[in-house]
Amino acid sequence: MRGNIKNLAIFIPPQHGKSDTIKSGVAWDFGINPKDRIVYSSYNDDLASKANRQIQRIIESSFYKEVFPGTRLNERNVVSDASQNYLKNAHEFEIVGYGNSFMSVGIGGGLTGHPVDKAIIDDPIKDRLAAESIVIRENAWDWYVNVLSTRLHNASQKLLIMTRWHEDDIAGRILKLIEKGELSETWEVVKIQAIKESLTIEGDNRNIGEALWEEQHSSIKLLDVKRMDSYAFECLYQQNPQPKEGLLYNKFKTYEKLPNGVVKNITDPADSGECYTCSISYIEFMKQIYVIDILYNQEKDMEKNVAEFLFNNNVSTSEIESNSMGRLFKENVKRYLSTVFKSNRTTCIGYTQHDNKDAKIFASASWVSENVYMPENWGVKHYHFHSHITNYPASGKTKYKDGADVLAEIFKRINKPNKTVRQN
Repeated sequence: MRGNIKNLAIFIPPQHGKSDTIKSGVAWDFGINPKDRIVYSSYNDDLASKANRQIQRIIESSFYKEVFPGTRLNERNVVSDASQNYLKNAHEFEIVGYGNSFMSVGIGGGLTGHPVDKAIIDDPIKDRLAAESIVIRENAWDWYVNVLSTRLHNASQKLLIMTRWHEDDIAGRILKLIEKGELSETWEVVKIQAIKESLTIEGDNRNIGEALWEEQHSSIKLLDVKRMDSYAFECLYQQNPQPKEGLLYNKFKTYEKLPNGVVKNITDPADSGECYTCSISYIEFMKQIYVIDILYNQEKDMEKNVAEFLFNNNVSTSEIESNSMGRLFKENVKRYLSTVFKSNRTTCIGYTQHDNKDAKIFASASWVSENVYMPENWGVKHYHFHSHITNYPASGKTKYKDGADVLAEIFKRINKPNKTVRQN
């Protein structure tokens, strides 16, 4: 609203106050910039009109008049401009002394004769059923390109605030065009997740796993939603829409009873702040893998955590990736096992990676889906690992490859034993 950002996209879960914030923001803007011409749109005309009436009530309130005495509306409702009075109805209102100020419209509605300084799109898709309709998505995009965009000028600003229902929504198409270099616009993107899953979200001081609004939408409630429909949860609450038909892994199998066997482990330390340290303990039984436990963490200096993880899992042999700084990581894990946990049970072995990571992951995917069994509650206990694996795109276009990489290493141990392992 201050004019510092040209185009802003905010992706946020439902029922977290986005629409109320926008309505207050529009009212505030008219107090500061009464000359502004603003269009507010949502998925249908009724919702847009409701927002219009709520903004009017804010501007007409006593506290608003105290703060912005120079910004006021016509005292009576005026449907048409035949009387030359300032309009005030369910679709338009004008700031007295300026005019042509605010218009609300549903996606698909007309904007002829309404130049726009600030365009606000608040939830252009109603629900999942609408999002899955290619016709509705095409109609929304056509309106954005051929109606709204034709009313903009060089200095116009756009705000797109929404819940991501589908990867092919308006936001998805805009970002894809920018990525391909086919759109010269620049957009600031703010993605707010219901449950925080990354350390690198600027301005978000929550701990990993913490809910955005615990008092209203607790992490327990959100994880219940995830258990019922993980695809919808990733779109709706985490703003990570993925094509259903384009996921790398099939649905994973789970086990109730763990077979007897020697516990093995593969650990891949994080290379950077964006990466996760991934450590998977498992039992091999009849050429199938039964995952016992998973350590998946984005924090730094995880050597002691990994040592404790190996100790608690009664691991016999742990293979630790030793490229780059991995050799020092392995030695530190061994030191913690010996000095802190007083254990010589686990033999730590270093291995080096020379394969192309993507090729290795793709080659192992089918086998992993068929032969890796997860604990029954892995979606809750290992939420971030589960999220990154079950939503891993078949295109490979994701920055979260650490879990898939370790699963691919397990595949190599079963199908090509000792090819990449060296004793240190």
